[in-house]
Order: sequence, then structure tokens, then C-alpha cells
Amino acid sequence: MARRIGDFLVGVVGPISLRVNNGTQVVSSRVAPGTMKQTEATKRSAGSFGSASTFASCMYRKHKIPLEDMGDRSTFNRLNKKSVEIWNNSRNAETDKYRFSTENFSSLSGFDYNIESPLMKRVAALPVISYEAGLLTVAYTKVFQEIKLKFPPKSHQCVIIATVAIFDLEKQKTTNVLLAENCIINSNKPGLNAIEFKFEVPGGCLCVVSMFLKYYTVVHGRTLLNTKKFSPAAICGAIITPGRYQDDDGRIWRPIKHKTPAKLDIVLP
Repeated sequence: MARRIGDFLVGVVGPISLRVNNGTQVVSSRVAPGTMKQTEATKRSAGSFGSASTFASCMYRKHKIPLEDMGDRSTFNRLNKKSVEIWNNSRNAETDKYRFSTENFSSLSGFDYNIESPLMKRVAALPVISYEAGLLTVAYTKVFQEIKLKFPPKSHQCVIIATVAIFDLEKQKTTNVLLAENCIINSNKPGLNAIEFKFEVPGGCLCVVSMFLKYYTVVHGRTLLNTKKFSPAAICGAIITPGRYQDDDGRIWRPIKHKTPAKLDIVLP
């Protein structure tokens, strides 16, 4: 049904769609529900987009707790755009297989959860991420990279939270628990601390490392200074660990909840 808005009609009348564009009435034909035919190529493309979007949604939900609902309004859309680019760049259009590698996910590095409060305005550089024998290390050291943390006015402490989100891309699963470690840096010694977080992670999985800065003033108790416009947090990097996940380490997993019917044929390094 169409309705009148001023001098124009907006809506649907039979096979006709009516809308307004820059003050001009636009009339176009409408495809009836259930009559649009998808080719195999468009079905695969839709499946790729759906899988990437579901991954982005899962990532977003996983980090809501450390982010404390202080991301900006564009956080999910920006993360979704990154994910779609990664999935598209990883897909072989001829074989319809996805070949994921650490390099594919390198574009996530530096992604700010709050674009109004970039992490790199508060630290000298992102931490160094390394992996060896089941241990993923996230570190700032004088040998590799100092944090040189910057404090806003009236802040006395900063709690640095490092997290690792784990995904089994082959089985389209993610762990129930977001791994997290933290440390406290005082404003009178912002660049003297060597910081090192270690996480036990399984083989053959995507591990996405993020860092969150929580600033506090300490006067008769501790008060959080972070707000929706000031909440530095970012993805520091992502790696795919070597090997295959053996499903014997007691971790609890859940589906990423990919809703499209297309099956993903994934090849890991």
C-alpha cells in the first residue's frame, strides 16, 4: 500500500514501487517475494557475506564485557566491513574454498573499538604478539617496544586488560570464555614497567588479541574515568596457531551461529 507524503507517494502498489529521491518521484518495478532466482554464484556470495557478518557479530558480542558498552555507534558496522573484506580476500571464486592464514587477518590489527578514542593516542605502539609451544605472549618490554602510556588529566591509575578470543574456523566454533589478563600502571611510572601477558591457546585456531585501557582517579576510593567518548581499546593482532585442534583440552565451545545454509570449505595453513 502506498501513502501520500506531501506531494509524493511512497510505498507499493501491485507490481510498482514508489519512492522519493532528492525531491523527485521515482517509480520502479517490484520483484514479487519468492520470485527472484539466485544463481549458484550469488548463493555462494551470500553465504560468504553471511559467514563474515556472523563472525563480526560474534566478535562484537564477545568484547562487550571488557568494552563495558563504551564503543561508538559504528563499531559493529566497521568490524563487519573488515570481516567481509577478509572473507572475500580469502575465498577462491573458482573452487569456492577459503584459505585462511595469519596474513588474511592482519588487517584487524589497529581496529579501534571506539573510533573517537584511538588506542594509539595513549600508547607508543601496539604490543608484540608471539606464539611458541602452545603459549601466546602479548608483551611490552624495553627490548622490543615500550608502552610509554599517556594519562589523561586527574587520572592516577590505568588498568591494562589484554584479551584473546579463540575461534575454530574449520568447525565454525568459538570458545565460551574470552581469555583475559590485566595489570595496573601508576601515573608516576608510566613507561618503566615491562608488561607481559601469557595465554595457553590451542593449535589450529584463530586467536584475536585485543587491549583495553581503563583509567581511574584514586581519591578516597577508585573512580572510573572512561566514558563513551573516551574509552581506548583496539584489536592488537590476530594469528592462526599451527597444527589442528585436537578437542581434548577441556575447553567449552559453542557454534558461531552461521545462519546461511552454504557449507564453508576452509583450508588452514
